[in-house]
Formats: sequence, structure tokens, C-alpha cells
Amino acid sequence: MPRLILIYSGVFTAIWLGGLLFRNPAPNHDLDPLAADPGRFEFEYRDCLVTAAAILALVYGIDLVGFELTCFLIFVVLLYPRLPNLPWVFGVAALTTIFCYVVFVLLLNVSLPLAFLPAYLNF
Repeated sequence: MPRLILIYSGVFTAIWLGGLLFRNPAPNHDLDPLAADPGRFEFEYRDCLVTAAAILALVYGIDLVGFELTCFLIFVVLLYPRLPNLPWVFGVAALTTIFCYVVFVLLLNVSLPLAFLPAYLNF
């Protein structure tokens, strides 16, 4: 499992760095006060709190309502401000939950507390 996490992290980091290296930089017209000082670090409290809340919700929610419902609800809450309408939010959250179920339960045989999806399906 740790090897799989390292592989996924490495792939997504490489994709992210590739996107940073190969996109066209936006012109700087001195509109951003932070752009003049590239060494300045700004901590974003809201993003840190949202991440911590999502992790805590996952940890405590898996035991209470099961893996599927917890993942689905967390994805709905996190995607709601980012997607244009509710059908897209529910659709993407459902597809992502099913993808996580297939990867972790069916392919990796991780024993998770399931509420709705059958645990006996495998390929």
C-alpha cells in the first residue's frame, strides 16, 4: 500500500509540474503585490482547515455510515463550490466514489466498512 501511494503521488506530482512548466505564463502588470516578492510565503488558513475537516470527516464517517456514503458526501461538499450545477456535483461524486470502491475494495482487497455496495464482488 505505501508503494502504491508513492507511485500515485509521483505520477500526479509529475503531471502537476509538467503543467507548470509547459503552460504560458500570465503577464504580470504589477497588479499582484505578491508578484514583486517571489520569496514571500502566504499560508492559506481556509484551505488548511478544509483539508483537515475532510480528513476528520473521512476518519470518523467511515465507521459511522460506511465507506461509500462518507466518500460520496465528502466529494459532494468539496465539489459543490467548483462545479456549475448540482447534477454535475452528484454525478462526479458518484463516479468518484465508485472508482474509489473499485480500486480499494475490488482491486486491492482493502477491507473497508461498507454500507451499500456489496463486499463480495471481485474480478
